[in-house]
Amino acid sequence: MATMLPLRLTNLAGKSRPRASKRLLLRQTRAISSVDEPMKMRSNSPNSSPNPADFRSWQAAHNIDIQRVTQTAMIHELTQQQTRSIEKVVPWFLQTMPAPYFRQVPESFRLDHIKAISAIKDANMDMHMNLKTHLPDGRQVLTFIRPGTMPGLLLNMIKELPYNQRSEEYMPLSRVQIYSAEDDSMSLNLFVYGEEAKQLTEADVTMTGSHILEYAHQLMEETLPPTDEYGRPNPKPKEIFSRERMIDHMEKCSESYIIRSDPRRFLTQMELFESVSGSDNIAVSIEDSFLDGNNEKHYWIDIALANTLPHFALEQTTQLLFLHGFDVLRAHLDNVTDGDNGTVTLLRMLVTPANGATGDEA
Repeated sequence: MATMLPLRLTNLAGKSRPRASKRLLLRQTRAISSVDEPMKMRSNSPNSSPNPADFRSWQAAHNIDIQRVTQTAMIHELTQQQTRSIEKVVPWFLQTMPAPYFRQVPESFRLDHIKAISAIKDANMDMHMNLKTHLPDGRQVLTFIRPGTMPGLLLNMIKELPYNQRSEEYMPLSRVQIYSAEDDSMSLNLFVYGEEAKQLTEADVTMTGSHILEYAHQLMEETLPPTDEYGRPNPKPKEIFSRERMIDHMEKCSESYIIRSDPRRFLTQMELFESVSGSDNIAVSIEDSFLDGNNEKHYWIDIALANTLPHFALEQTTQLLFLHGFDVLRAHLDNVTDGDNGTVTLLRMLVTPANGATGDEA
């Protein structure tokens, strides 16, 4: 028996087991395949847990590091986007804003305006924004940016200005600068509230107003030609243009008004001031203006309004011009002290007929 059992087992293994083993191997292979497929699907699923082998040594692993990297990426993308926007806005802004804007508005304000306009354009928003700037001497500057230059736009902005003359915190409207883009795409206006604290002395005005004093001196010496380089007639020599009277008047003015005033315009407005000083009267001067070959009728209007609130003076004058069919292209407002009679508000406006007006209403 001991010698025959291995033989039988050998015979069985050699004849009947190969088919059984083959069937068993196929069943095991299918079973293993059915188990592996779901595992492969789970490993390829986007929700599957990351394989530690996929991480790199330079990759952020902790949540705080991932937040920091994300913030840095967002800052970089926004910075690049803003840079591209500014690169487009700056050339357009320099080309489309009128020359007086660059002469009369400080550089720090101009940079703020460019940044604000770039932000508006970058966000694909309408050109509609209000800016408030606090000056070191306590004054406030409100900058209104609006789309277009349609008639009545300035009047609407004036009606939006803060008006609290009965409040203890009231600050008078001391200066206004109105500008329109030459492509009529926007209006940019500055409204300054509060008076300049500095009281000018004779030494101050002879330095800051040297260009005006020199012009008046040549006028009194009759060494000026009848007209200036733009063909405008120069004023006639008068006693009020003597050096003593000029210095006395300039001490009543703000430093910014003297610095930014054209000498011819300053003398014209000084005549208007003298005619209304000490009263409640109004004096007006109108002259033709010509900007370039694309414009037809433009007029410079100088107005002196005595003993009135500057806000009222600006609003009422703008309302009157609008009702008579005139659009305000540029404007300036300044106040000059008039002793016990308060102040005299000086307005200078560049206007043009609008909505079919002929300009004869002037």
